[in-house]
Amino acid sequence: MSSIQLTAQGIVINEVMASNGITIADEDGDYEDWIELFNSGEEMVNLGGWGLSDDYDRPFRWVLPAVELHPGEYLLIWASNKDRADVDGELHINFAISSSGEEVILTRPDGERMDEVEPRPIPRDLSWGRYPDGAEDWFYFENATPGASNTDPSFRGLLEPPTFSHQPGFYSEPFMLEINHANPEVSIYYTLDGSTPTTDSDFYSGPIEIYNRSVEENVYSMIPTNTWPTNHSRGWNPPAGLVKKGNIIRLKVIAEELLPAEVSGTFFVFPNKEEEYPLPVFSIITDPANFFDDTIGIYVPGINHSGDAGTGNFRQRGIEWERPAHLSFFEQGEEVISQEVGLRIHGGYTRRFPQKSLRVYARSQYGNNTLDHDFFGDGLYDSYKRILLRQSGNDWNFSMFRDGTIQDIWEHVGMEGQRFRSTIAFVNGEFWGLHHIRERQDKHYLNRKFSLEEDEIDILSRNMVVKEGDSLHYQAMIDFIEANDLSSNENLEQLATMMDIENFMDYYSLQCYCGNTDWPHNNIDYWRKRVDFDPDAPYGHDGRWRWLVYDLDRCLGYSNVNTNMITWINSPTGNDRGAWATFVIRSLLENQDFRNDFINRMADHLNTTFQEDRVRSYIDRNRNEIAGVMEEQIQRWRRPHTINTWNAHVSNMRNFAQQRPDRVRNHIRSFFQISNNINLTLNVNDEDFGKIAINSLIIDSENEELYNSSPYPWTGIYFHNVPVKLAAEPSSGYQFDYWTIAGDTIFDQQFQIAFQSPTEIIAHFSVDSTFDFFPEPWVVNECAYVFDFWSADAEVGSFPENMAFVYMDKNEPGLDAGIEGFTDGVYFLDNRTRVNGLGEDGFSFINTGNQDGNPGYPGLRLGGALLGISTLDTDELFVRW
Repeated sequence: MSSIQLTAQGIVINEVMASNGITIADEDGDYEDWIELFNSGEEMVNLGGWGLSDDYDRPFRWVLPAVELHPGEYLLIWASNKDRADVDGELHINFAISSSGEEVILTRPDGERMDEVEPRPIPRDLSWGRYPDGAEDWFYFENATPGASNTDPSFRGLLEPPTFSHQPGFYSEPFMLEINHANPEVSIYYTLDGSTPTTDSDFYSGPIEIYNRSVEENVYSMIPTNTWPTNHSRGWNPPAGLVKKGNIIRLKVIAEELLPAEVSGTFFVFPNKEEEYPLPVFSIITDPANFFDDTIGIYVPGINHSGDAGTGNFRQRGIEWERPAHLSFFEQGEEVISQEVGLRIHGGYTRRFPQKSLRVYARSQYGNNTLDHDFFGDGLYDSYKRILLRQSGNDWNFSMFRDGTIQDIWEHVGMEGQRFRSTIAFVNGEFWGLHHIRERQDKHYLNRKFSLEEDEIDILSRNMVVKEGDSLHYQAMIDFIEANDLSSNENLEQLATMMDIENFMDYYSLQCYCGNTDWPHNNIDYWRKRVDFDPDAPYGHDGRWRWLVYDLDRCLGYSNVNTNMITWINSPTGNDRGAWATFVIRSLLENQDFRNDFINRMADHLNTTFQEDRVRSYIDRNRNEIAGVMEEQIQRWRRPHTINTWNAHVSNMRNFAQQRPDRVRNHIRSFFQISNNINLTLNVNDEDFGKIAINSLIIDSENEELYNSSPYPWTGIYFHNVPVKLAAEPSSGYQFDYWTIAGDTIFDQQFQIAFQSPTEIIAHFSVDSTFDFFPEPWVVNECAYVFDFWSADAEVGSFPENMAFVYMDKNEPGLDAGIEGFTDGVYFLDNRTRVNGLGEDGFSFINTGNQDGNPGYPGLRLGGALLGISTLDTDELFVRW
């Protein structure tokens, strides 16, 4: 930020801090950004109606209350997003300031701009202010003075960072690295071991040799990271030989009266360059003390070790145990992330393992407050506040990919899980092994997926341990269950306004298949948007509780394939972990309809999600992805013991995929006293005419992975005398006629029926001669379809001929979203979600992040254009868009 002098009436922006790490806390104990105003004039000024903003187009983004500022007085205003305007308390505006540079504007009530600070980077715990107070000269202050006179300016400006002669990345031959800077007066100091450069570090006087350091002695990988004996299954062991190494360099550039600049880079020299690894690569550079010092190191037992293997620095939590680091991420050899971050140890029990999971934080105090990259390569999101680099949790010394694999298998269900991608990590240049990128499930995760704000989220863990918000609503739900008999459908319907029962059934179906005995007394989190129940709200916005899917290490054969999870979840004592752990599911199973639905939901998933061949295909895919680095992983951490041991663990997973479905069916039959399985075969008279839904499944060729491209006839295994729900769904332009079931004809389009023996079920459809298409289809065998104009002045609610604009049933809709309705807005808007007429350029769509949208355009849910084309009697057609 630089200043433009626009002062009048003596009110000026006097000092700004855009990344407050430890300087001063607000009344909530939070270290927020802040702005200081100063009255440099000779008269009192009432600031009521004045505007503060970080947006030139919105000068009154936040309006000050009637605060009187007398000559020589200072007013501290927190830039915290908390939006508090009580004149008797601390003032908080409704935005924060980016440390990378953002304008700050002060505007009089009449619209005249009175002062302005232009975008300028402001590093953590430095302020940018006037000296003397109210003067035209601006400086950086290491000793900020919020609410008081500015003293002792530190720097007049920032140094530009130096540049490398070669980009960080992968090389096949050694080279000499040069460091350049536009200012010939600077002094450059550097380190090659990750330590923080100072004026006592090596002085740069000429090129630095970059080479393959893998032949050098191990350093950081020789530091013990737990206290179990080396023969313990999870004890630390030194690497079996030299580990691969890269070159790391940290630079500090110094010049008089300018704030020093620091830069870090990683350079790998391997014969095969980036093809040395089949996976993306992280490089973590941090002062060695941050990881390995006895007092402050987060990766070692250290001073907090008290004799028990589970104690140590690595067990400490909170921001006090977050350490700064430089993070680089390489995709196919190209550095796509290079920024300062904060790192913490992640996990529960697994913190004591030799290789640990890391939590990566992007914060403004480090620079960028987001990690801007599509880490999972699926195009869903390209910006994250936090990610995890997970070492596979309890599965670390076994297969190393159980949790990620089952999450992949489950992803199509659409629950709130954690996406998965395998990578390699280096720490201070030394190979640190496999780490899987995972989403961190927190308030930022729910904001990204559902556009929920921090103050409208409840997240609870285990027995109502609050992570975000509060537990009042969940406690009220538990009280309701305790006070009411859930065998009553009326009470069950009331409960369904508090929790998403469909979500709950899916969640329990997954855990039961997995055989996850580290649950539900542990590893169970649940969330809601803190609003009253709204049945018409989009998914995630209706105020009901839903469950998060995470930490499934004990699945796919980690526990015995015979593990009976049906009895596990029905234990009155919660398997001696507390009755609360199984209370909700046991109470629900008292209701006959829920019991049938739960049994059928399990059957649905066993017939589709958990088909043997499907599960094995995911196991094989993920196994093959990391197979090329497992020898190096084993050499680095000595776990699993050999590559044959690892392959045996993978074989165990494949055997689980084969045997588990039948075991689960046996457990269901045994607990619910069902005599036998039944094969039900579904068929239609013509696949183009319609499809069949059974319980939660829609047998549809569009989901080839579950049903293949020609799914009928389809056979599923269900249970004797457990009623299934059947529904016939005709395609557009067709109608349902009747069912034929075991020789009987049934005319109800949907119904519930129990079977006692294997049965074939056929749905019959025919052309609907009365179908009223909307939009009316263009008949292309008569004339080609051409669309080339839509006016901004078109009538509200009108659409182009043979077309309609639609909104969908999901926020930020993808190809799996369904049409919920038609838009009904004007076509000349310039903000928020909208459709605009562009004349000869047609029209445009935009979904913005504003939940409210515009009249006629629901926020976040704009879908696209639905075009009607009749291709009857047409072999070739022409469409111009």
